[in-house]
Amino acid sequence: MQSVTCHICGREMPADEAATVGERAVCGVCKPVFLQRIMDGEPDAPAPMEMGVRELGFWETVRTGWRILRQDWLALLGVKLLVAVPAEYLLLQLPAIDEETLAGVGRSFRREQLIESLLGVIATLAVAWLVRERIEGRRPSLPAALGHSARRWPVAVLTGWLEGIVTVLLMLLLIVPGVIYAGYFTFTTIVVSLRGCAGTRALDYSRRLVKGRWWRVVGYSLGFALPMIVVALVVGFLDEELAPHPGAVLAGNVAISVALLFPTVCLTVLFLNLDAVAKARESVGEKALGR
Repeated sequence: MQSVTCHICGREMPADEAATVGERAVCGVCKPVFLQRIMDGEPDAPAPMEMGVRELGFWETVRTGWRILRQDWLALLGVKLLVAVPAEYLLLQLPAIDEETLAGVGRSFRREQLIESLLGVIATLAVAWLVRERIEGRRPSLPAALGHSARRWPVAVLTGWLEGIVTVLLMLLLIVPGVIYAGYFTFTTIVVSLRGCAGTRALDYSRRLVKGRWWRVVGYSLGFALPMIVVALVVGFLDEELAPHPGAVLAGNVAISVALLFPTVCLTVLFLNLDAVAKARESVGEKALGR
């Protein structure tokens, strides 16, 4: 049976269950909303997505992230390119490091992490804001996203360095606690972007949200990253086989950064879902206590 997609909520449904309004198909739930928007002169206004009903599964999160990426691909891609191209170009201009030795690999990794903490965080802050705006039913824009990112950038950099120091110290003491807390800090930059806190408060916010869901959050994060890993493997293979021109190296590195866009979108969806569910449960608990 042929399926169609609701113009408002994006849910797929059998064609015979859809209502057709003009040239658009909408589900029965969204039809009154769409008719009201037509009366208000805003038929294409985005609909907010409900995040606090229950915790989404992996594929539900992926589908929601893909829907947002399709709807706002221009702004999301623009953010990534505006950050990735200068960052990768800067890395290529720095003196080469011999990566044949373990020490060389370590220096290269630290250099990349430094650039990521200073420049890459700009894209993460902006992407998280764009996703939040779409989920809450607003039309996000690239200039507004960059403005938001610029305002949160200083505290995001300091928080990222604090997170790195804590994680490295735990790794040096005992590797396992370092790995565990790296998982607890999964949402730190997203928290800085969307919840207005920084430093230890942001770290603790992420830790509390991941607590009790560590395996799920880390497993989902690895699943979200699979497309980026595939792109990185392909780029690495081409580098080895073709010994490309520096321009091709730049293009390959930018492609890897752009492939990281989808995992960031999905991770933000996961954060907003878990955060909304946690707040809904807290509200129910407070009502049960008669507060």
